[in-house]
Amino acid sequence: MHYYWNKLNMALLRRIFTDWIVLVLLGLGAMIGWGEAHAAFTCVNSNSEVVTWTVGHPVPSFNLGDINQLACAASFQELDYLRNKFDGLPMTNKGGRIVIWRGYNAAFILDNL
Repeated sequence: MHYYWNKLNMALLRRIFTDWIVLVLLGLGAMIGWGEAHAAFTCVNSNSEVVTWTVGHPVPSFNLGDINQLACAASFQELDYLRNKFDGLPMTNKGGRIVIWRGYNAAFILDNL
C-alpha cells in the first residue's frame, strides 16, 4: 500500500509542477510586456522541455514525452484560435483568458495545429 501511495503522490506532484511551469511562463510573458500582442500557446513535456507557438507561425517540432505528464496552456489570440478550430475540445475555463490542457487533449492540439 505504501508503494502505491508514494506513486500517487509523485504523479500528483508532477502534475502540479507541469501546471506551475506553464502558468509561470505565461505570467512572465505578461509581466515583461508580451501582452496580447505576444500571447502564446505553451507546452511542457515530462522532461521539462518547453515549446511555444503563436498564430501565424509554423508549428515547432516537439517531443511529447510521457503523454500523461504533458501540459499545454493558451491565452489571448491563441486561445481564441483554438476555441474556434477545436470546438469540441474541453475548455476548463470557458470565459477565462488562460486555459490548460493535459495529457491526450494537449497531445491532440499539438498534433492538429
